[in-house]
Amino acid sequence: SAAKLTDTTLLAAGYNANSYGAIFRSTDGGNSWLPVTSLSVVSPFYGVTRVTDTVAVAVGSNASGYASVYRSTDSGGTWSAAYAGSVASVIRAVVTVSPTVVVAVANNESNVLHLYRSVNGGSSWTTNLTAFAATAVPAALVLVTASTLVLVGHSATGTKGIVFRSTDAGVTWTATFTTPANMALTGVERISDTELIAMGYYTTTYLGVLYRSTDAGLTWSLMYTSTATAMLNGSIVKLSDAVRLAVGRSINTAAANGIIYRLVDDASTYTAVRLPRPTIASLGGIPRYAYTKVLP
Repeated sequence: SAAKLTDTTLLAAGYNANSYGAIFRSTDGGNSWLPVTSLSVVSPFYGVTRVTDTVAVAVGSNASGYASVYRSTDSGGTWSAAYAGSVASVIRAVVTVSPTVVVAVANNESNVLHLYRSVNGGSSWTTNLTAFAATAVPAALVLVTASTLVLVGHSATGTKGIVFRSTDAGVTWTATFTTPANMALTGVERISDTELIAMGYYTTTYLGVLYRSTDAGLTWSLMYTSTATAMLNGSIVKLSDAVRLAVGRSINTAAANGIIYRLVDDASTYTAVRLPRPTIASLGGIPRYAYTKVLP
């Protein structure tokens, strides 16, 4: 997971091969990166979000398997614990609603969804264990408008992708869409106030899929299915109104090559570019994936 604090300061959060939490920072717009050596946590990070130009929040779980939140107030230079859960739960997605409101979603050991919410910029957090009243594995959160949020993930058994939606800044949630069988949704990106694109893959064939919503997450339609194995489980990047990229990997193994799909104008013109296998560990839960700076 990555976050842009300013035009020059960027953060990337994830974990290494030993599941030690790792945060990297760039102060030159992504051209070079250094690890934040002041943070030493034996637990993975699954997400990081910008709260303000200087404040950021990173989420995951601690060594005991409890929800964990870290916060920085100096543009990612140093980090301190802001929340340590008391029940088994892994926070897998986080999004900033405003400079005061931050929302995160977790699943416990039984894959029951938990809601975490802060109203003071991530300094303290409240927990709602029944906000969703559903079992699922959360994958990604996106802010659509000032009060509308969308969460994507997959069922506890991994057999269907699921979309949840909130219209009150993350206080209450409603399930709005479920994919056909044997799919997982792994990412979602806002294109406009009404258009969203969600990415995922078939869990049986590992063919990548892209879904589109044109009503801010209420309804969804399948816009693309890859013709070769392409687990789309990275991110979607909008380079312009006409050009978008979807990032993932080619097959479900640690030795998989990275893959980028490029969309120009509509789903019929997607083309694939395969990346060489890198040797670094995971950022944001994508095994052995290098993050590259793509310019339009």
